[in-house]
Amino acid sequence: MYGCTDDEIAAIHGGSFEGFAPPEAALLRMADAMADTPSNVTDELYAQLRQHFSEEQLIELAASAAQEHFCARYNRVFDVGSDRLYRKGVKQCERDRLPCRPRAKSTRPTLPAVRRSGLKPNGVRLSHRHQDAD
Repeated sequence: MYGCTDDEIAAIHGGSFEGFAPPEAALLRMADAMADTPSNVTDELYAQLRQHFSEEQLIELAASAAQEHFCARYNRVFDVGSDRLYRKGVKQCERDRLPCRPRAKSTRPTLPAVRRSGLKPNGVRLSHRHQDAD
């Protein structure tokens, strides 16, 4: 089995990790700590993580969490929403067979539209090489 149950998702949303296995709970706490501004993985949390994971594993896990965090923040600029893959009461294997629900239309420009304008999101003009790469 893969994925989380509805109860596990509700627990994560509520910040309660008690029902998870110790390695999973430590990783969830790490992901929360990395999402804080500024991020702060304490020595105590790192020691808990090291009880379950090697240094190499933590490098990979932290990189994955950081990448997801980056994508989430980046997508907010362009109002990229959820793929609606989670549906309460539907098991993961059933979700894979369901069509995605449509999202509301956004008024923000899409990334290709920003590129066609010749401006980066911060207002700096793109080079011609970047303008043509859609």
